[in-house]
Amino acid sequence: MNQVQQEQLRQLVEQAWKLYGELSSHFWEESIIRKVDNDLWENPLLPDCEVWEVLTRKDDRTVAVTHLGWHTRRQQWLEEEIGTHVINLDSVRLEKIEDYRDIPDWAFTYLHERKRKSESKEKDITLAAYEHLMQEAGFDRQSEQYRSEARRIIERIIEGMTVFDALETVENNILREKLRPFIYVTVLRAGVVILRESDAISAALAEDLRTYLRSLTEGEHR
Repeated sequence: MNQVQQEQLRQLVEQAWKLYGELSSHFWEESIIRKVDNDLWENPLLPDCEVWEVLTRKDDRTVAVTHLGWHTRRQQWLEEEIGTHVINLDSVRLEKIEDYRDIPDWAFTYLHERKRKSESKEKDITLAAYEHLMQEAGFDRQSEQYRSEARRIIERIIEGMTVFDALETVENNILREKLRPFIYVTVLRAGVVILRESDAISAALAEDLRTYLRSLTEGEHR
């Protein structure tokens, strides 16, 4: 695409989006202009036409997507064939982030920051839930070292480590073996909570399991 074509393209894109309000001062920042694979856009109503896609910054949370047709025989843009839509970055499902690798870098960075904050929030909520379960089991009556190591192990488990491997990070052999039943029971109690919340087990069964699991550690935490 030569400079004249690109300038005409920019003017058409701006005209299309000005219909929706004033353009952001960052509208063209880190923009992407690319020709779309003709196999994906083959249209018998548009012979001798190339389709171009333009990704611009509508605002800090929205990618403006514009499609324009370039008539290769006439050597001009088809103004009547301009199509627009937006990608709302706050609406993108976080598990689908990798499907958006072809958007501008600023937008992809925004998605990853959203994911990081979401994971951090989920981790904090999960840690709080585990803390509650440990307190219920008399956790506060244990030594500071015991409580510190237990919290560290639970954090490793939340991050994806197995219970066995997380326990193996405790250097003190005596403390590790003292923590072992407590950590396993705590993780199992958390599992019961999840099963109950998903209606996989009845309230009566959940209470029965909670009572039994609590009994396994009550003696050592008195």
